[in-house]
Amino acid sequence: MNCDRVQSMLFSFIDGELSGHELRVVREHVSRCPHCALELDEIRSIKTIIAEMPACEPSSDFEDRLVMSVLGPEPVEARRRGTLRWSAGLAACALFGAFATMGMIQHQRSQEVERQQEAIRLEVQRDQAMSAGMDPLSGRVGVVTANYAER
Repeated sequence: MNCDRVQSMLFSFIDGELSGHELRVVREHVSRCPHCALELDEIRSIKTIIAEMPACEPSSDFEDRLVMSVLGPEPVEARRRGTLRWSAGLAACALFGAFATMGMIQHQRSQEVERQQEAIRLEVQRDQAMSAGMDPLSGRVGVVTANYAER
């Protein structure tokens, strides 16, 4: 694998988001390539520094000052009514987003279960063929039917 491809995967490598094969390939490349190893160390250092930074909290009057600078001097009560409307709208959007996300997660899980069931079915079929004496390494010729159209 080339350096550009590995470097594009380093953040995912650090965050543990790579598949087993990708993880192994990146790990092997970094062990042989000093340039990519240095890049990996630098990214880890930056992530550590950022993680250790204290959270920045705005002052208590920040929202009032921000609204006043954007909208101009307006009665505080009118702003609060507007904030309440925005809050209700944001809550509705958040609720919709949560339900949509739950639906997508459920769909992905069902697809993953189907893939796992298919993999198990193929393994069982292979094991049955092997136990029936159709081991390709034994020298005996056997035929195992496979139907790839179901995928």
